[in-house]
Amino acid sequence: MAWHWGTSEPGDRHPSGMRRTRLVALLVAIPVLAVAVYGIAHLVREPPRKTAAPQGGSVLNPHPAAGPFAVDGTTLEDCTGEADPRACYEQAFGNLAYRESAKRALAAAVADGTTNTAIASDCHRIAHTIGAAVLAREDGDVSKALAEGDSTCWSGFYHGLLERALAPARSTGELGRLIRNLCDPTGKGWPAFTHYQCLHGIGHGLMLRTGYQRDVSLELCTHLPDDWSRQSCDGGVFMEGFSPSLGDKPPPFDEADPLAPCPEVANRHKLYCYLQVADNLVRGYAYDWEKVAGACTTAESAHWVAVCFQSYGRQASGNNYGRPRAVVRLCATAGKVGAGDCVYGAVRDMVSNAAGIAPARAFCAVVSRQTTARCYEGAGTIAATLETSDEAVRGLCRELSATHAAECTTGAGLSD
Repeated sequence: MAWHWGTSEPGDRHPSGMRRTRLVALLVAIPVLAVAVYGIAHLVREPPRKTAAPQGGSVLNPHPAAGPFAVDGTTLEDCTGEADPRACYEQAFGNLAYRESAKRALAAAVADGTTNTAIASDCHRIAHTIGAAVLAREDGDVSKALAEGDSTCWSGFYHGLLERALAPARSTGELGRLIRNLCDPTGKGWPAFTHYQCLHGIGHGLMLRTGYQRDVSLELCTHLPDDWSRQSCDGGVFMEGFSPSLGDKPPPFDEADPLAPCPEVANRHKLYCYLQVADNLVRGYAYDWEKVAGACTTAESAHWVAVCFQSYGRQASGNNYGRPRAVVRLCATAGKVGAGDCVYGAVRDMVSNAAGIAPARAFCAVVSRQTTARCYEGAGTIAATLETSDEAVRGLCRELSATHAAECTTGAGLSD
């Protein structure tokens, strides 16, 4: 079912000045959703390190999850033989980023993770620490630090950096003032992808800094200057709530109310709640995809049914990284009502997680004929965020598929 964001769109101009008619929300609605999938799998394998604070209230967490990074002499070699080497590796990769660069440290984490399960299983947290280390090296200059990172390990770099950037706030009032201009892209030359990662990271940071008080965090997101920024922040709040990134316990799951809290949250927050709700569904239903699909069909309107199936698609992608045919099979499980949105959501997750179009080429080549156009359209929505000029976006679409470049550019909000 084709579906468009409609009234969720804040206007015809991206805050950075990059024109994308009727596509502001589409462009960056869900980059990095795969981190939620990673977080769920991570929690299944490992015991939680601490318990999240309850919802509600208005005070900050007196013991925030993250403090400032402190460089020391720990090296990767020092971590060999540790009974639980995770903290050691986090510090060692942080040291590498501090002394050399984030990209060097992130690339090393990926390379070493191919043969070291301790690094692979802790990849997102390692990337968190790398982000914190770069922020420390740059004396808290968020824009300078952001420019050094990438989306490796499910965008943990961005989450860790913003998490630490919010740590100094001592009241919700201070948080509201701090976040308002923290991701201002003026003069920075950011593509929309980087701007989104910053705003999304604020949402994660708010949840961590407030002790997982969802309603307080969502209210703080409303301090941001425009609808697109506020929605992007919402995404980080809901992702952190459904799949805590630092090992906290996930929320309880009630089969009698599987889409909670989405039907109850304020209308302005529903979009990202439904875009993230499959994070909770796959865990709650123990990866019974037919039950997940069934829950999506019970959403309060056809609009939210479609969005839920896009969330389903991103979970299918994240759980089958590098296995496009497995994702196609799960999208078939979504049935006629959900298959197209599943494909659309899955390809967006693939392009976002890779920050490139290569995974979309393999995936769109094997989807059903009925969903092919949706696949290329979805890839285009994220391709639009990776470049700063229309012609560069068109080039990405032609590189993706000469035959289907038109669907890609349509998804990117460009007319031929």
